[in-house]
Formats: sequence, C-alpha cells, structure tokens
Amino acid sequence: MKPRYSPHFTVLVLTLGQLLLLASLFLLSHFLHSLVLLGIAGVLCFALNWLILEIFIYRRLRTLYHKVLNVIKRRKKLDTLKPHADSIEGLYQALLELSSSVVKEIKQMRQVDLLRKEYIGDVSHELKTPLFAIQGYLETLLDGAMEDKAVNRKFLKQALRNVNRLNNLVQDLLTISQLESGQLQMNKEPFRIYNLLLDVLELLNFEITFRQIKVHIKANKLENQEVLADKDRIQQVLYNLLVNAIRYGKEEGNITLELTETKNKINVAVIDDGPGIAPEHLPHIFDRFYRIEKSRSRKNGGTGLGLSIVKNLIEAHEESIFVESEVGKGCRFQFTLEKAV
Repeated sequence: MKPRYSPHFTVLVLTLGQLLLLASLFLLSHFLHSLVLLGIAGVLCFALNWLILEIFIYRRLRTLYHKVLNVIKRRKKLDTLKPHADSIEGLYQALLELSSSVVKEIKQMRQVDLLRKEYIGDVSHELKTPLFAIQGYLETLLDGAMEDKAVNRKFLKQALRNVNRLNNLVQDLLTISQLESGQLQMNKEPFRIYNLLLDVLELLNFEITFRQIKVHIKANKLENQEVLADKDRIQQVLYNLLVNAIRYGKEEGNITLELTETKNKINVAVIDDGPGIAPEHLPHIFDRFYRIEKSRSRKNGGTGLGLSIVKNLIEAHEESIFVESEVGKGCRFQFTLEKAV
C-alpha cells in the first residue's frame, strides 16, 4: 500500500504515545505537580525517537531511494522522477516506476527472443532448401550423369539457379540487417518519380512481355513533380512491388501505376488485378519469410524478404506504406514520399 504519513508525523505519534504513557505513570504515582518534568521527558523522548528513526531508518531509506532513482535514470536515459523531499514517498514512487519498467523490458525481451528464434529457424530453412538442391545435382553429376550431355547441362542450370537464389537471399538478409541496425543511410535528393517509374518498367520489360501483362500509368499531371528521397532505394521499392505484381498477378492481366498528391506528399500506388490476398494474411504480408503460397513463391524464385525490405526502406524514409486487397480482385500497395520544395 502507498504510505500515507511523513516521517515527522510518525515521530510525533510515537512521542505522543510515550507522553501518554508517562502521564499515566505520573497519574498513577500522584506526581501531577511535576508538569515541568513531564515536559522535559517529552522533549527527550521526541529527540530520542527522531534520532533513532533518522539514523537507522530514514537515512537508509533516502540512500536506497536515490540509488533506485539513479537506476531508473540510467535505464531510461531520462529524468522520469524528480527527487522527493519525503524519502518514503519517493522510494515508493521510484520502486513503482522501476517495477513497471522491468516488467515492460521483460515482455520486450521475451518477444525479441521469440522473434529471434523464429528468424533463425526461417533463415536456416531458406538456406537449407537451395543448398540441398545444389548438393543433389552435383552428387548426381559426379555419380555418372556428367557423361550424359543432355542431363549434365540441365543439372548445371538447376544448380546455377539455386546458387543465384542463395545469392539473392544473402543480399536481402544483408539489406535487412543494415536497415535494422541503422547502418544503411538514406541519401535523399530531389528527382522525378514519374521518370523513375519508367526506368523500373524498362528493367522489367522482359518479364512483363513474357506474361503478356498490360501496364497503365496514371500520372494525374504529376509527370514533372519531384520527390525528396533516396533514388536508388525507392527504385528498389518499386522494383520489388512490381516483381510481386508480375509474378503473383494474373497472366495477360493488368498492372496500374498511379501517382496522386496531398498537401506535402506524393502517393505512389502499384495495383494489380490478380487473385488478391485473403484478409487473414494482410496483417502479416510485410513479415520476413511470410508466404501465402509457399510452393508457388519458391517456384517463382522469391526469397520471402521482398516486402519486408520494402517496408523497412519506406520507414527509413520516415514514410508509410499500406496494402489493400480483395480476393479475386487484386491488390493495391501504396506508399508516400515527401514532395521536393
């Protein structure tokens, strides 16, 4: 329970109790005329009580209070509590603050530990799959398939495909690690976002043509509008979003790139008319290694990190990204960028 009384009040109560005891003794002994003696005894009792409480209790409580307060300041790196004149009240408040902080940190540590275990498991699984495939192809070649020209060429191509997948996975892991540790710096500069859209479409022209997808651009008269961002990183964002739209969208379908504006922001949207994403998957769509259809994702060569990288890159710009989807009608990924002045 919260302490209700100050140390002064406690000493006063003790002293009054002792005075009442002394008065009772005097009454019983018929020494009521010795009021002076009673007063002197009261003062001595008060002084003795105060000295005992001050030396053996309150001084130690104040020392403990300031030590707890220093621990709180070091843990949170800010002054959460101001020094309190009453050591008991101050100690109570400081211990409440410290216990609350410890409980929060324990919960955070448990959550981080759970995420770490899941992350290690996911990375191990993702690395193991292509490694086993490469090992199998090479062992088969060494066991005699190397002499068959038709087979050895096919197996070498498959091995190379898995090596490329490993390389992509390692690169994505490095990118996420740099983003989360703050080592990847954003070099912001003004550039035309419309021109960057055209550049990314040119990079993906083969995939777009192969799947016979029609691409539509709705610039809304923002062709000359500049944004302030890291051009290379935003290109990576657009590339990943478009690759997802191409791979998981509908063959002979449509992809729309749309630019809209608000007062200080440019909204960039990538929209497809594919199968869409079920509502239960939407909260996890930016999680690392999260796949809606695992076999299909691996077949298309995805690492499971693309959307996680997209989210981290946008948040590194202090911007936001969200997804809207309806099953059977496609997906809309939209993010914001700061307008260049």
